[in-house]
Amino acid sequence: METENKIQKQFRLVVGKEAIDGLESGVQLVNAGFLAGSVDKTDLAVYLCRNAVRFLGKAELARIRNEFFDERKALEDLIRASESSGGLPEELKKLLKDQYRSNVDDKKLGSS
Repeated sequence: METENKIQKQFRLVVGKEAIDGLESGVQLVNAGFLAGSVDKTDLAVYLCRNAVRFLGKAELARIRNEFFDERKALEDLIRASESSGGLPEELKKLLKDQYRSNVDDKKLGSS
């Protein structure tokens, strides 16, 4: 009875060709030699989503985070951290200074 009262949440997911190709390959792999049943792309996608945490080890987390790394967010995080720590890391300060000097030098060369 309790489960009947719960509101079921749904989430629509739109995937591109690369993800569809991956699902199709996975379906073929699961269904090969599976005489007692079969899965389709939806079955496999739902299974993978339900069990995602089990598949996410340290190496996989690192690959995902590397693929979706956002330089702007990283800089914003460094700036936020610098407000409480008293400054930016020395390597970043040097990089910023070198970049600024390079831009200034390029502008000077262009105006002469």
